[in-house]
Amino acid sequence: MESATKLKLDEVALELLVRETFGADPAETQELSDGWANTAYLIRLQDGRKAVLKLAPLPDVKQMRYEVKLMQTEVELLQRLEGVLPVPRVFVYDNSRRLVPSDYFVMEYLEGTPYNKLKPSLSREEQDAVEYKLGQYNRVLNDIRGDRFGPYVAPVAAGTGWFEVFKGMMEDVLQDGKEMDVDMPASEAEILALVERCRDPLEAVKEPRLVHWDLWDGNVFVQEGKITGLIDFERALWGDPLLEAYFRSGSLSEAFCQGYGVEVPFTPAEEIRRRLYDLYLNLVLHVERPYRQFASVNHGVRTRNWLAQAWQRIQEVLG
Repeated sequence: MESATKLKLDEVALELLVRETFGADPAETQELSDGWANTAYLIRLQDGRKAVLKLAPLPDVKQMRYEVKLMQTEVELLQRLEGVLPVPRVFVYDNSRRLVPSDYFVMEYLEGTPYNKLKPSLSREEQDAVEYKLGQYNRVLNDIRGDRFGPYVAPVAAGTGWFEVFKGMMEDVLQDGKEMDVDMPASEAEILALVERCRDPLEAVKEPRLVHWDLWDGNVFVQEGKITGLIDFERALWGDPLLEAYFRSGSLSEAFCQGYGVEVPFTPAEEIRRRLYDLYLNLVLHVERPYRQFASVNHGVRTRNWLAQAWQRIQEVLG
């Protein structure tokens, strides 16, 4: 999607980065348009090899408070998870801004198609097979334990509980919205009071687990019915696995849950957390619009509706 945060490179700059990485000129470069914040280019080399270049927004681009060290997070996790999960190999990571004015990295090209594009053409059985395996992979990721809650590369002070960390995440996105004069479904005080009502379910989360948080269908590559890769770990954090995309309302899949090994229906405390995380995600999607300045005029209508629905659902589950 087109957004104001994307840094575009001309042909000369692209050739320079490719030459720096591979010692050869590219045969072809092509912008990949699926991302919402970073810029990505497909690189084809003369010998047929392919790679993907990913560029962070310029340092002076205003971003939301949770968007801290995103590229560093993604690179560190791709390197950590290589051989553990199907993730692309990182060829180079450069945050010196010597060649271009932003951070960038070059990674292995994944064969396959994003699952969100492929899914409508698959039978229910084929979808179940993919989602069962995705559940297994997501469980492997969530079984990695941390020693502090919070962002992957910047966890908060040791001993701070999940309730305090999550409340801080909500306060941050509300402040982001206030600075951009974004309309909300309720006042800041009302939203934070609702989080306070969820204190007990949040405090039940005792152990920090590694959470992708953005592992939706668009970040899963599939070829011939098999998952070939998982991408976009930049928003990963140490938190509650119920934050994961496939536990969101409207995304919950029986095959995913079977592969993951989770029992449904959820407990009352788990259901409250799921609905609260729905609200947080939809707040982020709604508030980020003025930061991204998306070209799509309909996006704001959709995010406003999604947020209103999420606000209603958490009210209902809390009674």
